Amino acid sequence: MDVLDNRAYLERLLMYKAELEPEQLLDRGGDSTGPATYGYGIGNWYLYNGNTAKAHEVFRRITGGEGWPAFGFIAAEAELARAK
Repeated sequence: MDVLDNRAYLERLLMYKAELEPEQLLDRGGDSTGPATYGYGIGNWYLYNGNTAKAHEVFRRITGGEGWPAFGFIAAEAELARAK
């Protein structure tokens, strides 16, 4: 596919399809919101697969970064708040 925008979403879908591993995407990003966009999808994948500890580790990594305007940052904050 020739993807011009939102490559992070395509790659996260490929991860859910098992064509990419979460570890391949953890350090991707670009601008300040990229790591949060990738990271939330990865954290969600870990939650879905029953690895809550790893999911929370990823969510903490996101919220420790600078991508606060990203939906993934806000969603990671919500997941961590829900876990308390």
